[in-house]
Amino acid sequence: MHFAVLRVRLSTAGQHRLRGWTQVLVTFLVLLISTTAAADEPSSSTVGESERGMPGLVSVAVPRETSTPLVAAVGAGYGFMDETQAVEGGHRLRGSLGAAYAPAPAVLLGLDILGRWDNYSSGGASEINLYGEPRLSGRYSHGLGPSTVIGAEANVRLIGGEAPSIRLEATTPTLLALLSTSLSPTTWLAVNLGFQLDRSAKAIPDPAVLSPADERTLGASSWNSVPWGIGVSHSLSAAELELMAEISGEVLVGSNAPGIARSPYRASIGARKPVTDSISVMASADVGLSRRTAAGDDLMNIEPRFGIGAALLWHWGKPEPAPEPPAPPPEPAPAPPPVVETPSEPVAVTSPVTGRVVDEGGRPLPDVEVTLTLGQDAPRVERTFADGAFRFEEVPQGSVELRVDTPGYDAATVNLPDGEARTTEVMLRPAVPAGQVRGRVLDLKGRPLKAEISISPGEHEVAVGDDGSFELELAPGSYVVEFRHDGHTTQKRKIVVANRGVVILNIALTK
Repeated sequence: MHFAVLRVRLSTAGQHRLRGWTQVLVTFLVLLISTTAAADEPSSSTVGESERGMPGLVSVAVPRETSTPLVAAVGAGYGFMDETQAVEGGHRLRGSLGAAYAPAPAVLLGLDILGRWDNYSSGGASEINLYGEPRLSGRYSHGLGPSTVIGAEANVRLIGGEAPSIRLEATTPTLLALLSTSLSPTTWLAVNLGFQLDRSAKAIPDPAVLSPADERTLGASSWNSVPWGIGVSHSLSAAELELMAEISGEVLVGSNAPGIARSPYRASIGARKPVTDSISVMASADVGLSRRTAAGDDLMNIEPRFGIGAALLWHWGKPEPAPEPPAPPPEPAPAPPPVVETPSEPVAVTSPVTGRVVDEGGRPLPDVEVTLTLGQDAPRVERTFADGAFRFEEVPQGSVELRVDTPGYDAATVNLPDGEARTTEVMLRPAVPAGQVRGRVLDLKGRPLKAEISISPGEHEVAVGDDGSFELELAPGSYVVEFRHDGHTTQKRKIVVANRGVVILNIALTK
């Protein structure tokens, strides 16, 4: 559905309201960026979704596989329309609705609708124009390795001349080649290049009936173009914040086409932050860099000189982390060995040695092995009770050494000198490896694959269950995970395991 240009008059008070909305949007952007904090240890990250609901920066598209079946987005923004040779300055409010569906991890189908409301000043009065345009998109992504993804996108702008209508002769298709590569575990570079067969001018049978303000609102062009863009995304893991910067535009081509300096292009920055597991917010700002000159009798799109925007995104069907396995019940503590007294020998002076074993949070650790060593005597072993306590009965006087050891924690040794209290509290710290990688291996139809998985360095071989799931504990550091299965393309992924962190890695193998 498409909405043609409508014109009305607006008072000066309406323009003051526009400036008020501008201040609100700028304040939102400042508050969002102010949440940035210094990043802690690096973690593996991916680029999020743009206002279109598809992975991207502000305007630059990013190819990547996705396990989120459906994403929806709603956006709004403001743009300042500076003066050109034919049109006085004005203001633009825009709104957008977008949705993307992934029938397979490598395939995305999208629909987004753009609407804008322009207000131009002319001779002390205001002229208002309204415009709307839907676009259908399809995208395919393919990984070349653990850090590089290529892809292609085809989209079609459905343009009409009356509200609502679609003029087939004005339908404008675009084909884009996409590339993204990881510069570090938290930084991605994205590049777009393509061709647009721009037929939007055919939606206007007689351009002479349109005012210069109408032409600027419609944004139609008399030339084809080469769309391009390059941008960078960087994630701050401590603040769960993604920062973006890009430059993008179109080079107009064809007979008597304007030069590159007059072709539309812009510089943009943005920030994206999750609010919940399924909702995230995005803010952006851009500056138009092209020269502001009209194209004579031809049509040419002239974008706002400055703009800001905000968007809200919903994700449905995100994979849930695998539940933690339940802790095994503690074994009952063994009964203390009987003490055999020999009446003929003098009885040594004894006293109990007691204590408690806890973790870093002060929580008791049951069923932990505690070994007591006293001089040349044979070591004695006890295990902690449910409250983490242990007790050695009738220990002769002298310096005592206690060694505490249990799977999953670093062993600890405590010395109790002779003559001092024979009780202590021992804190155990989690042992290295303190990180974990886990996930599932599927094909493009969502069926589990019992693939072969290897992780290097270390040459780890990972067992895969019948449901395609796998899990392995790793020491903190960077690794390369390789997935192999007969009849499918081998894929690699680069991951960074944080200290006591979990990396979720779901993969779909293609044939």
